[in-house]
Amino acid sequence: MPTDNSVTEKRARLSPEKLALLEQRLRGANSLDAGRSRIQSRPHDGALPLSFAQQRLWFLNQMEPDSAAYNISRVFSFDGQLD
Repeated sequence: MPTDNSVTEKRARLSPEKLALLEQRLRGANSLDAGRSRIQSRPHDGALPLSFAQQRLWFLNQMEPDSAAYNISRVFSFDGQLD
């Protein structure tokens, strides 16, 4: 973990342009993000569509309710070095 002294030293070695950019970013006025649009939050006024994987799990559950088919565990034993 850097000490305050090392951060101060690194900051002192910055060019005036880089120091101005650092101060601008620390203030949160990053000009690179200024023109970017954000993904809008979707309203939660109803059911959301399922992904294909979720649809498949729903279908398998309808065909065989309370099945543990998707919860099969396996154990592997390896001898020797692995690469």
